[in-house]
Amino acid sequence: MAQLLRSAHRRRQAVGHQRTDLEEAWHRHGAALFALSLVLFEDVEDAESVVTQAFLDACTPSDIALASVGRRELARYVYVLWARRSASHSSRVLLSSADPGWRPSGVAAMAKLSHRQRTAIALAMFGEHTYTEIATLMELPAITVASLMRSGLLAAAATPA
Repeated sequence: MAQLLRSAHRRRQAVGHQRTDLEEAWHRHGAALFALSLVLFEDVEDAESVVTQAFLDACTPSDIALASVGRRELARYVYVLWARRSASHSSRVLLSSADPGWRPSGVAAMAKLSHRQRTAIALAMFGEHTYTEIATLMELPAITVASLMRSGLLAAAATPA
C-alpha cells in the first residue's frame, strides 16, 4: 500500500495536488477500495493497479480537490474499471488460493461465494453503496441484488473461520 501511495503522490505532484490531500483520501478510503478491487479482480496486482488508477483519475481535472472525492465515487470508478477489464482479465493470484493472512477483513469469507454475490457485498461493504445503487451499477433488478447479498451473507456467515 505504501508503494501505491508513493506512486500516486509522484503523479499528483505532476498535476499540482498537495500530498496532504492524497494522504487524507488514502487514509479514509485506500484500504476499503483495495478490498473492493481485490474482490472484483481476484488478483493482487490488478487490485493495486486499479486502486492507484482510481486515485490518480479521481481528480485529474485541476478544479477538483482529491479530499472532496468520496468513497462511493471512487468505488463506482473501481467497479467501472473492473467492468471494462473483465473480458480480458486473467487471474494470477486468486482469492481462493492466496495466503489468507494478507486479505482485508471480510474478504476471506467471500472466497467461496459466486462472483456476483462477492461483487454486490463488496460494493456495499467497501464502497458504501446501497443495494439500489449496486443494482444500477451491476445492471440488475434491485430485488436480484438484495437476494444475492442475502444469500451471500448467509453463506459467508456459515463458512468456518
